[in-house]
Amino acid sequence: MCDNPVKGARMKLDITKQSHFITITLAVLLIPLCLCILFAQIGKNTSTSTPIQQTTSLTPEQLIEAQQKQAEAEAKAGAELLKQQEEEAAKEALNQNIANKIEVTSMIIKKIDGYYRYFFDIRNSSDKDFNGSVEITLFTGNGVGITSGTYDTDDLNNGVLAEGLGMTRYMDARTGHTEEFGSYRYVEFSYSVKIDDKVYKVNEDMLTDNFEDLDY
Repeated sequence: MCDNPVKGARMKLDITKQSHFITITLAVLLIPLCLCILFAQIGKNTSTSTPIQQTTSLTPEQLIEAQQKQAEAEAKAGAELLKQQEEEAAKEALNQNIANKIEVTSMIIKKIDGYYRYFFDIRNSSDKDFNGSVEITLFTGNGVGITSGTYDTDDLNNGVLAEGLGMTRYMDARTGHTEEFGSYRYVEFSYSVKIDDKVYKVNEDMLTDNFEDLDY
């Protein structure tokens, strides 16, 4: 117990003042902190809400309708893609069928002004018009292809080689097909058939022995 009443009263007053000071200090520190937490939570809720949440939600009927429209659009796109693929496959098959019926034959070799002129018959045996090109290459006895020529149906009047028809084309070379040229003489040829810039057929055959010397 305190023997001095005045001293005891002063001690109680000091303790009371200290309590009030601590309370005020805590209030000053905690109130801004609470406000910051509150504003942060409000901002978070606002930023994470979707447009539908901010305005209004779709009804079950509207949601079903939207899903049906999306499914219909996807089905339509799939059908169009399938149709396009089928059309491309049909075109490829048609081109292949036409190319398979294009035949090239060595007709005659003529010697003219020191050159050997190789004549070929390019014939369309299909039942469709041929719109494309044929490249012919001459090969020597040792298997080397040197001279070649490309013949396009665009050179024809109507731009196509009609079904059942043919066209005669030739190329000139210094090298002949006779024995005097040894292994360098031309003995065979190859040809490739191209439609829409794509090769559909490659074949080879022997050169004809039919020869005419017009060098007088």
